[in-house]
Amino acid sequence: MSGPFSFTDPYSDPTPHLLAALVVADPEVRLLAAQTVRRLPSSKAVPVLIERLQSEGDDAVLAEVVETLGILRAREAVMPLLDLADHGDELVRANVAEALGWIGIRHPDVTYILLKLLDDPDEVVRCYAAESLGDVGQGREAIAALRDRQESDDSAMVRVWCVYGRAGLGDELDWDALGEGFGDSEAIVRRQAFLALRMLVTDETTEPTSELLRATLLNETDEELRGEYIAFLRSVEKGERFP
Repeated sequence: MSGPFSFTDPYSDPTPHLLAALVVADPEVRLLAAQTVRRLPSSKAVPVLIERLQSEGDDAVLAEVVETLGILRAREAVMPLLDLADHGDELVRANVAEALGWIGIRHPDVTYILLKLLDDPDEVVRCYAAESLGDVGQGREAIAALRDRQESDDSAMVRVWCVYGRAGLGDELDWDALGEGFGDSEAIVRRQAFLALRMLVTDETTEPTSELLRATLLNETDEELRGEYIAFLRSVEKGERFP
């Protein structure tokens, strides 16, 4: 049996204690354990987390377990994650979509599930599905689905991430659609457009990226966003790359 964990003892390994906490009766403890174990450089947690995908009864904890497996880049978790695409909780489905992109496995089954999630009734789920399709999607069907979703979706955030997804799959970068995102009245949409743009910067897109952000700065009213734009422009001019 492991001895008591001490934060002041550099030789004390917290992993066994966190793994034990993942299966206790109190869901708040399991939630905290799922959030904490992702910070450890150990792969011991992955099998326990995968087991929790099937046995966890609390949706909030399950969503954290899914996100943690994505952060840990747990390739062996992909197939169990696919089984959660129809889960009743939107946060679980959103985290499944996001985790599949983080893990980074390109497979027809992954593309199929992400295309399914791209049609999800929840806006956030569709955003993550579009983003992950750009990272791990395959085939012309994925590009066509992203184009259709971009044209038809009522959510400006979803449309922004469809631009990112299409570019990630090799489609032409839709600067006009990104510009619409930056011109949205909601600061959260403008932030999402900025996040997508950061991830699309290459040597070829540096100049139009800078032009778009400079134009955006003229009308940006959110001081925090203005600061982020300016810092980003300075970094791009120095040749630095994001994210």
